[in-house]
Amino acid sequence: MRSHLNRLAALREMAIRDGLTQCYNHKFFRMRMSQEVARAHRYGAPLTAAMIDVDRFKSVNDTYGHRAGDMVLSHLGGLVVASVRATDVVARYGGEEFAILMVQRAPKRRGSCAAACASGSPATRSSSPRTTGDAPRRSRSRSR
Repeated sequence: MRSHLNRLAALREMAIRDGLTQCYNHKFFRMRMSQEVARAHRYGAPLTAAMIDVDRFKSVNDTYGHRAGDMVLSHLGGLVVASVRATDVVARYGGEEFAILMVQRAPKRRGSCAAACASGSPATRSSSPRTTGDAPRRSRSRSR
């Protein structure tokens, strides 16, 4: 029974995660966005969405190859996840686009998150494992 449940959990993760970055995928982000917008309206809670688009990413692929481009995207996904709270949702929205849903983010903290993502330095640290959103997150400690 436990093995069956583990396989179901693994299948769910594969369905909602981007295979390259291990961030959530576009479909999961849109579903969570709908849920969080409804919740924000219902409770009057703040909700912020942000997009990250990597400028001139095509030149990385053209100059260094797609494997290097994949490494850049994977690393960037890890930096973004490390820069937000565990309750925030980070997704690969498109090719070189990432979306962040900051649930109940106080207005004064939005800018610090964006600045941390842009600089590559984590804005917040947690001693507990990262679980960005509501599903388990694979460890980001592997090097590429």
